[in-house]
Amino acid sequence: MAAGGRSYTAGRFAIGVDGNFCGFVKKVSGGQAKSEVIVENLGPTNLQKKHIGKPKYEPITMEIGMGMSKHIYEWIRSYFDDAHVVKGGEIHACDFDGKSMALRQFTDAHIVEVGIPACDASSKEAAYMTVKMDPEKVTYGPGTGAKLDGKLGSAQKVWGQSNFVFTLGDLECKRTKKIDAFTLKLGLAKEAVGEFREETKHPAKLERPNLKVTLSQADIEPWFNWYRSFVIEGNCSEADELTGAITWYSPNKKDELMTVELKNVGIFNLEQEAVEANKEQTSGFVVELYVEDMNLIFKKTDA
Repeated sequence: MAAGGRSYTAGRFAIGVDGNFCGFVKKVSGGQAKSEVIVENLGPTNLQKKHIGKPKYEPITMEIGMGMSKHIYEWIRSYFDDAHVVKGGEIHACDFDGKSMALRQFTDAHIVEVGIPACDASSKEAAYMTVKMDPEKVTYGPGTGAKLDGKLGSAQKVWGQSNFVFTLGDLECKRTKKIDAFTLKLGLAKEAVGEFREETKHPAKLERPNLKVTLSQADIEPWFNWYRSFVIEGNCSEADELTGAITWYSPNKKDELMTVELKNVGIFNLEQEAVEANKEQTSGFVVELYVEDMNLIFKKTDA
């Protein structure tokens, strides 16, 4: 609902968490209230009686960069740590001047997915993290009319897909070409209680994804030796697993932005990268890795 009953040119979305303004996001979607249609077959006639059940609220998905406040990053970090922190907040739809025109308020929200963007040494694109939260309730209303602080979010473009460093044990990783995007997912158990219209949501299992990494053909020997030992020869105990990290840097290659720590990593596939005849491209190989645990560390955030 837009304030004043007039249309406006939407240009920005801003988020606040637990009363703290967190900055502007690249994109936001979801949060709609929906209800299932309940059909009653009355018997004596062909007429079906229909009515709706309790409302259900869709998850809210947003894309964020590295220009947000610490409050949103601390919430995301707690998700990696299995802390399952529940928060409330609001999302403002703003015009191009940053004036709040419409408002979505959410309560008792769990983060249920965090998508880490792809790392690509040849890319010139900015990187954005995808965060999906599942609230117990969402309300819509007109915006506050206030002009929100535009200082947060000014550093969004410093996070690039190509500015990363990958390490794993003592394997050669300096010529890593690409790491596919990956997503952590949290299951929620939903409980409907007759006294309340909204169902409550409770955290279940957090699933850590596998990784798919493309490296230069020049570094295949130590990787193949590990693959042969781990997969073919069966030396795959916990002592044979490795630890590593993916770290993103600012364009100057000096300032660390974010690190995903990788724990208890094992290899389960190694294959040649697909190539096309008569096409100018360097050869590489692809490895697939399982990861038992991941930690998230933010190095650079606004206040």
